[in-house]
Amino acid sequence: MGKTLTDQDKKIIISLEPNRPKGPFPKDSNQNDRSISESYYFSTTKYGPVNRLWLCYSTVLEAAYCESCWLFSKLCSHRSTGLRDWKHLSSRIEEHSKSKAHIEACAVHDLWRKNRASDKNLEEELKDHSAGGMKKF
Repeated sequence: MGKTLTDQDKKIIISLEPNRPKGPFPKDSNQNDRSISESYYFSTTKYGPVNRLWLCYSTVLEAAYCESCWLFSKLCSHRSTGLRDWKHLSSRIEEHSKSKAHIEACAVHDLWRKNRASDKNLEEELKDHSAGGMKKF
């Protein structure tokens, strides 16, 4: 997570599903055997659960991290190490989700996702156009 990502790296990562493994997750003996759980992938609202698409988990680091900030922000404090403070995870997630750096990173991430979809549509159109053009000869 610490290396600088190229635009090509970012495109590949965005083309994949977010890194959100199912539990069980390892318990941290230094934190009263606490750990993350799948429930953190969602926030609860009066209208029901809302998927936190940006929240991921690294099995290598055994840490939660924000994919949007990892890809697009240089300001988020846990960008390269993730977060392992399971006792305060709920409050840290809430705090993080309201930060200016996170909101901006999510906006950029969303644009990249949309552009990827546009690129795929354009690619398909070009293939169709090329195939159609070849039939004329």
